[in-house]
This record gives sequence, C-alpha cells and structure tokens, in this order.
Amino acid sequence: MAEIGLRISPSEALTIVEAGRHVKFGLAYFEGNLTMAFYKYPQALAHSSSLAFDHVSHPGTGTPHSGIYRCVGCGINAASVEGHPLPPQNHHQHSATQGAIRWQLIVATH
Repeated sequence: MAEIGLRISPSEALTIVEAGRHVKFGLAYFEGNLTMAFYKYPQALAHSSSLAFDHVSHPGTGTPHSGIYRCVGCGINAASVEGHPLPPQNHHQHSATQGAIRWQLIVATH
C-alpha cells in the first residue's frame, strides 16, 4: 500500500508525497488565512456537525479519526490515519505566542 503524506504552511507550498514522488501546489488565502482543503467535486463531500471536529488532540497521540488535521496554534495541516500517531511535538516549531502544538480535525475521511 502506497503511503501518502500531506503538508502545508503559510510559508511554503502544499506538498503531497506519494511513494517518494513530491507534487507541489500553490497556496490559497481567504481573508488573510490559509484555506484548507481544496476540492474539485463538491458531490464527493458532505457537511457534518459531528463533535469529532471540536476535539483537540496533543502531538504524538493516537489519531481519533482519519483525515486532515490543522495545528490550532499556527494553521499548518497534516494528514493522519486513525490509530496512527498524530505528528509529534517536533513536527514544526511555534513561537511563544502560538502556544503548544495542538491538532484539530478539519476534514474527515473513511
């Protein structure tokens, strides 16, 4: 099974890594904030009011639901698979004003 990684931050392009191949996309901003996620086919997505999107997790803990997670402090995003650990504390650096790294589900997959 091919492993896929996803990373995006305000200072760099979206990078998708699939089987060692890197594909970069430009950034999209909306009202000064990084917009995530991009999609082409809206019929493939569904709105959800699940409380799973309100939960904030600590770095390195088990991923509660597969999907794309956003760091609450800085907005960097990472994909993670249920049961696997979320990105660790050393995944990226924060300033003191951004606080600790915390992950929140923004797009759930199954």
